[in-house]
Amino acid sequence: GSVHRQPMHARARKRRTSQPRSVTPHDGTPSRWVDDEPQPGLVEVRFTDAHQQQWAFVDKWPIFTGDDLTPDSAYPVEVGILCDILNTATDTLTVSVAPWGLESLDGRVEFEVRSDQLTTS
Repeated sequence: GSVHRQPMHARARKRRTSQPRSVTPHDGTPSRWVDDEPQPGLVEVRFTDAHQQQWAFVDKWPIFTGDDLTPDSAYPVEVGILCDILNTATDTLTVSVAPWGLESLDGRVEFEVRSDQLTTS
């Protein structure tokens, strides 16, 4: 099947021509400030997939949100993670964060999420 290009929180980047999507995790996306360097600063973002497995990402904050985050922001902050939808199964969607330059801390780039975790951004 064809690959549907759709991101999981897309205010930071809108380079795709198809309808943007963002994954809005229901576990509150606990986030924390990691470091001031490299600029503009790194944050940790977590989300839970369709199988209740939690995944963590660390990257520059504009990848995750259009709002300015700082070390003094009130964490946890609800954000989203850019993704492309690869395919749809019965109850879950397979998404990839690779086209957006992301991977989980353990190197994973594809995840199964529930359709209700995706929102149009």
